[in-house]
Amino acid sequence: MNNPLFQIRFLITLILLGLVFGFLLTGCGSQNNASPVYVAPSDPGGSRSFFTTWDDSIICARIKTKMISDDFVKAAPIDVDVYNGVVYLRGTVQTDSQKRMAADLARGVEGVVKVKNHLIFKD
Repeated sequence: MNNPLFQIRFLITLILLGLVFGFLLTGCGSQNNASPVYVAPSDPGGSRSFFTTWDDSIICARIKTKMISDDFVKAAPIDVDVYNGVVYLRGTVQTDSQKRMAADLARGVEGVVKVKNHLIFKD
């Protein structure tokens, strides 16, 4: 037990466990405060737990991958944001069909709760 290598490994393990528990507790705080500028958790800009942010980034990556793989949609500059499973599509498209197809691709990804399609037609 007096082995310095063992003591260093034990200390590193304790630090890592502390960091993991710190991340886990980050998402457990109360979201309801009395501030008049309170942002509802379903709106972009509010607070999210580490794991919700992680899930949203995975959903976003899957949607972008589907859009890049689709020849009909990949030509349009579409910005994809995900917040608590709600997908926000912004950018310009050339046709109504392209707008619908982008939303359909997003809806087809596991974990998507809702799609808010803010795509506009390019002049």
